[in-house]
Amino acid sequence: MLQTDSLRAAIDDLYRTFSSYLLRERIDACGHCHDSEDDRLIRSKELRELGVEELHRYIGDAIDLWGDEYDLRHFLPRILELCALDERLTDEFVDAPVLFAKFQLGNWGGWPIEEQEAVRRFLFALWESKLEREFQWDERPWSVVGEWLCAIGHAENDLTPYLEIWEAAGSSAAVGNLAHFIVSVEKELKEGTQWDPFWSDREAQFSQVLSWLVGTTVRQKLITSSISHLSPACLAWVKRARATMELLA
Repeated sequence: MLQTDSLRAAIDDLYRTFSSYLLRERIDACGHCHDSEDDRLIRSKELRELGVEELHRYIGDAIDLWGDEYDLRHFLPRILELCALDERLTDEFVDAPVLFAKFQLGNWGGWPIEEQEAVRRFLFALWESKLEREFQWDERPWSVVGEWLCAIGHAENDLTPYLEIWEAAGSSAAVGNLAHFIVSVEKELKEGTQWDPFWSDREAQFSQVLSWLVGTTVRQKLITSSISHLSPACLAWVKRARATMELLA
């Protein structure tokens, strides 16, 4: 995972912002789903020391079946830190859209403005760190960055700022991720259909992404941008994406 200065700063800010939410002596949970051992695990270490092993059961059922938004805000800094720095959390235990949907469940739009701003600083920093990572595109039939865009779309109602960041990013990694994303969803772009079932309950946000991908801004970025600074791997995917965009014209 690419840990940037802005991501580290955003994580530290989360701990400061949510420090008033203390661990409660009792956190109600579904008795059919969780037992005393699950409760023991989330109390077994200091917050900053809890790992994926201790927290993944809570994260998956937070608010739905375990605790409320107060409890979520206690664990949130560590949850998001693990989300950013330990890929096992979203690769093996909790899908990123499920995790980020907790914000809507917790009505984060009604949280104090400083809490909303802290979360959003983290989301922007996480997003930029994903864009600037060259994933092994040839080995992946799906877009990792596309998956994270879907995840953020479960937290945010308006994805415009995130799409604008991608538009402006000119690094080889960011351009390559865009090209790979387009090629990976070529069939769905032609049909105007969803490429990830997690978009099904966020149709407005999916429509934003779909319109953006087939719009003139992305087309111009891929077709007219300079390729002199791109890595060979990125360039190969840009050529494929250009062909896809020509078919969609």
